[in-house]
Amino acid sequence: MYPSNQMQIIYTPQAFVVEHMRDVRTQIISVILWIFALPAFLYGQTVLHPYENTRFLKAYATLQQPSAQVNENVSLRNTLQSMESALNIAIWLDRRIDGEQLIQLKPGQRTHLECLQELCSQTNTEIAWLENIIYIAPSHQSSRIETAYWKLMTDRVCEAWRKKGTSIQWNEPREVKSIIEEHAKSLPVKIEGLDSIDHDLWAPATIPESSLAAQSTCLLSGFDRSLESVNRQQFKIVELPKASEVAFEYSSNQMQKIKPAQLQAWKTAWPAAKIKAIGVKGIAAINAPVAAHRALALAGQADKIGAFNKPAPFDDSRYTLDYDGELEKLVGTLGKQIGLTIVPWPLDATLAKRMVKIHVKEVSLDELLAAIAKQSDLRIKRTDKSVSIE
Repeated sequence: MYPSNQMQIIYTPQAFVVEHMRDVRTQIISVILWIFALPAFLYGQTVLHPYENTRFLKAYATLQQPSAQVNENVSLRNTLQSMESALNIAIWLDRRIDGEQLIQLKPGQRTHLECLQELCSQTNTEIAWLENIIYIAPSHQSSRIETAYWKLMTDRVCEAWRKKGTSIQWNEPREVKSIIEEHAKSLPVKIEGLDSIDHDLWAPATIPESSLAAQSTCLLSGFDRSLESVNRQQFKIVELPKASEVAFEYSSNQMQKIKPAQLQAWKTAWPAAKIKAIGVKGIAAINAPVAAHRALALAGQADKIGAFNKPAPFDDSRYTLDYDGELEKLVGTLGKQIGLTIVPWPLDATLAKRMVKIHVKEVSLDELLAAIAKQSDLRIKRTDKSVSIE
């Protein structure tokens, strides 16, 4: 006899067979799942492509939008700060670059990226892509900086640095060494060679939410330093690596996203790149400079980038406006009330004083902007929440 609050379980032969079959079925399913996961394990797909990261793609998409930036004798630092504020992206100027150089940006049709490239040509600098951080580097240094970032993002023992870090902001002058030490404690890992970083108090600044790899590369590159792994728990501060070819294994899915014409154009642009089909059908091992890998990733993510730049409707809002006055006051008020970023801002003095008369009722935002463009004889284009005026 058993107490009333307990239950005896008796396995009959039939019940044992059923339970045994369940165990076997579970094991079979586990083996099947393991087999399907095996190619990804064998061919490197446990490591994500550094330039298929959503934060990078959104920043890149933003820079593809049209720019109306015009500058006459404005410092490089102020020009970059203006772009950073208007586009809501992070642009980081290397500490070795003179930020007081004067910039000349004449009117013309170009994207924000082309505008940045023009700035770089005038100041003998380059763009290094560190996720969603646009790093303005000294000449011949961007490839070294990107190589350091790539290694942290793809080396299996550097997994800790691929974690997403929170935004870093300091309001008082601060040493970079102390920020890297905080990263090390949060992981936690040990870092050797921190004393090799020059003592330098940095002015108040903000680094956006991004991977710890991007943040640390951004902070160290200006000192010609980078992180190198000893093992999973130990790293050391070393000189920035030389620009070199790096390897990555692309899945069949990644390769299928690249159209034949895009792949051929890429091969023409990067003739020294080495492509080798391996193992499972459609998987390709590619050895090439970091910039070549980025170009290939952008080709495969073209549709996603286009989707980021597709104008987003401001729900179903309708606008009624009766206005007779200066263009700048109208546009400035709309920007604040609706949440639009106006580029350029402030407007050129001649444009700012231009008089407009707008009388519309129950129209969409794009219809309202079209009415303003017609009255002011200007070209106004909206991309998401950014409005360019030319």
